Amino acid sequence: MDDSLVVNTFSALAQASLLQVFRLLVRKNSDGLAAGDIAHQLGYHTTLCRHIWLF
Repeated sequence: MDDSLVVNTFSALAQASLLQVFRLLVRKNSDGLAAGDIAHQLGYHTTLCRHIWLF
């Protein structure tokens, strides 16, 4: 795995909202969730697609 990709991915976790997304995805395991479902479950009123591409 490319070190720079790993560093960029983990740096995204420094943002509280993206950390919440990461935790939700980990809890869902391999089932995954659509971006709209993530936003709904976390109570976000914006699109997440442009923010969660690293995960």
